[in-house]
Amino acid sequence: MPTKKSSKNSGPQGHPVSNRAAVTRGAEKHSPLTLASTLTPAQLKQKLHHLIESQGLFHRHQETTFSNRGTVFNWVFDTRALFMQQLAMDVITTLFWHHYRDKLPFQVGGMEVAAIPLVCAIQSKARELGIPLNAFLIRKERKTYSRMRAIEGEITNEPIVLVDDAINSGGSFEKCRVSINRDKPAGFTLAQVTHVFALISFESRRATQWLATHNIQLHRVFTLPDFNVTEASDSPPFTTRYSIAWRAMVKGGWPFHVVPKSAPVVVEDKVFMGTDSGSICAFNSTTGQPLWQHVITGAPERKGIWSTPAVHQGKVYIGGYNGVLYCLNAEDGKVLWQQAACEWIGSTPLIVPRHGMLYVGLEYARPRNPGSVAAFKLDTGERMWESWLRVIQHGSAAYYAGEDIVIFGTNEYTLSAYKPHNGQPVWQFSTRGAIKYAPAVDEIRGLVAAASFDGNIYLVNAKTGALVAEFQTGNQLYTTPLFHGDRLYCGSTDRKLYIINLTTLTVEKTIDCGARIFATPRFLAPNSILIGTAGGRMMEINATTLQTMGEVMVPDAITNAVASANNDQLIIIPTYLNELYAYHRQPLPTP
Repeated sequence: MPTKKSSKNSGPQGHPVSNRAAVTRGAEKHSPLTLASTLTPAQLKQKLHHLIESQGLFHRHQETTFSNRGTVFNWVFDTRALFMQQLAMDVITTLFWHHYRDKLPFQVGGMEVAAIPLVCAIQSKARELGIPLNAFLIRKERKTYSRMRAIEGEITNEPIVLVDDAINSGGSFEKCRVSINRDKPAGFTLAQVTHVFALISFESRRATQWLATHNIQLHRVFTLPDFNVTEASDSPPFTTRYSIAWRAMVKGGWPFHVVPKSAPVVVEDKVFMGTDSGSICAFNSTTGQPLWQHVITGAPERKGIWSTPAVHQGKVYIGGYNGVLYCLNAEDGKVLWQQAACEWIGSTPLIVPRHGMLYVGLEYARPRNPGSVAAFKLDTGERMWESWLRVIQHGSAAYYAGEDIVIFGTNEYTLSAYKPHNGQPVWQFSTRGAIKYAPAVDEIRGLVAAASFDGNIYLVNAKTGALVAEFQTGNQLYTTPLFHGDRLYCGSTDRKLYIINLTTLTVEKTIDCGARIFATPRFLAPNSILIGTAGGRMMEINATTLQTMGEVMVPDAITNAVASANNDQLIIIPTYLNELYAYHRQPLPTP
């Protein structure tokens, strides 16, 4: 499978690439830097074709290049070194202004990395031509320190031309489009992306679909046949369309911590969520209208509530980083009881109605036994039992009804089961790393799945705690797996979604999602798996074919599970900055 970018180490027969580039540049050294202004568009295009073919296109017989799955490419475009050459940028920018000068006024932007030299060169050429031009750059992920910006530069309300070296699926351009107006003040006229400029178009069906959906015009200089290469495969167009229904935002989101936080929970017509700023919020699930907000006190700044609400019989149960466990009325947010349980609570309460109790992990500021798992009465908040740990406890619990046990993953490198009524230990399974998030339970098979910081997905017998299987991923796991049908789904910070066949106990497939995965996968009726990534992408995957049916891009990282409302026809996507984006789902006719 070819791609537009790849790292490169050596050229043909092992000769350094820099030697190849130097030879080519030597042939052009007689050309003055003002050459581009003397050529016609056709001549400019011919010269650019030569530059890309000789210095930006690498075939397998010249240099071995790899995909992020470890497969070898037959060819690859890598224009980044070309963008460091004055002649090449003079030719590209002159071509750009030949095409776009009569479309002024507009502004230019693009996403790192390739767009950085392109945007800067286009703006510099505009100054040379006496053209006023605003420009900006978009980060793939928001900067988590200093000014913590996602966009460098200021965006005006003029139309926007986005630029990049190539357009394949259109995913990078879509991330730019959704990021552009996130922080605009109320009443500001939204800037619209009207044009896209790319040196090379793969002419993919998904890109064509994206351009038509958003009424964006593409100007590309070349297509793949211009270089006598063809795409090995073309992903089919998406079969599901999404349209924005509403957006809700609670101020005070903190970009530094790109980790799972408080996930949205939908019950009937309400969405409940905790925030970094220490508020417990309720929204109307159909309109996004705020219904109520309760602000806690005493929590650390910017780390107020990471616990996910647990809702039962009209009551909302949640923990705060002030160490207090809360029970609120779901209708109006009034506190029914609160229990000062410890110093910090990051764990999510697990409710077991059968016992009238909730179960949660606790963290203490003490040198010995700084953590515990504990049980509290649902109606009063009374502490019923507590089991001490040698480390703080951030993980949450799952319930296995088959044996009537609650199961916690812990920072002690264990998966531990307890009797719900008295906390008596039942079994313990040792891992090689911490388990930061709740395990998942398959009642039918009697299995527990846990994702560990050691990079392993563990499958354990829920009755005995004996290991059934383990699956190594490429990096830490900070999520809860999902059992659905005959498969287990689990994301990793190695950017892949692992799909495990529970019949054969093998990894059936991995899907590269393009960014780290913290969000828990979730099932969406009638037959979809939804997964969010730290790159701001939500993917909908067909649970039978495992093909991607559609995707949504939001401006910031998705680190928690997606929620749904209105009989799964409304998808509610959270970002780690305390935002909710609600989208209507609409199946498209099969082409």
